[in-house]
Amino acid sequence: MNFIRHLLISVQFFSRLPIPKSWMRWADWCPQKESDSLIYAPAVGLIVGICCSLVWLLAMLLFPTSSASTLLAAALCVASSIWLTGALHEDGLADLIDGLGGSPDRARALEIMKDSRIGTYGGLALILATLIRILLIGALGQALLNPAHVIVAICLVNIISRAWPLGLVYLLPNVGDLAGSKTHYITRFISSKQLLILSSILLVICFGLLRLELIQWQQLLLGLLLSGLIWLYLKTRLQSRLGGYTGDGLGAAQQLCEIGLYIGFLIAV
Repeated sequence: MNFIRHLLISVQFFSRLPIPKSWMRWADWCPQKESDSLIYAPAVGLIVGICCSLVWLLAMLLFPTSSASTLLAAALCVASSIWLTGALHEDGLADLIDGLGGSPDRARALEIMKDSRIGTYGGLALILATLIRILLIGALGQALLNPAHVIVAICLVNIISRAWPLGLVYLLPNVGDLAGSKTHYITRFISSKQLLILSSILLVICFGLLRLELIQWQQLLLGLLLSGLIWLYLKTRLQSRLGGYTGDGLGAAQQLCEIGLYIGFLIAV
């Protein structure tokens, strides 16, 4: 029962999916439960991935077959992801790039990241990241003839890209403004046991998809490699520039690792 409670709290935090108030009262929110629910972010990614892939599939079925239709379906897929998550991760990417690009001074960079306004660096990063995701999904839709393979790719990317930021929480301290942070409670702590269980579940999922031939091992390997390199670079930058992570850093990690996964999947088709 605790699993369901934590999942509901995680869904409420990481998405805009409507949850009945009676369910949330039953979940009985408290700071400790919210902290424990962070590990369920990849499960929320699965839910978001299923919804987005169904939007993509419906668009592909409704629109006439053409390269423009493939891009339109990809754009609707990305748009549905943004709507379902309330642009939570996109906002983190824009704020982080604004902060790191706006000033070499640590205190000033953190101050810029707290500003609700988007600057030039953040705006460009947001536009480019969104455009790249649309193009990658569109290209993947054209390269993979079986729609089931595209659906699996979208779902898997949404799951794994939400697992990578958990490594930042585990390895780095939170250097954000805890008093005013929306992620204060949920990003407090991740244990080695939680990460081990999550890694085991992800391995089982990946092995099952490989056995069912719904994804190629080359795609999975290259996607994990590229997203892992992006994660490592971001971890190094956060550690050297800020001394740790912030909620914006976690959102940026999700976005950038998502792009890395899609690139790997596409190259290895």
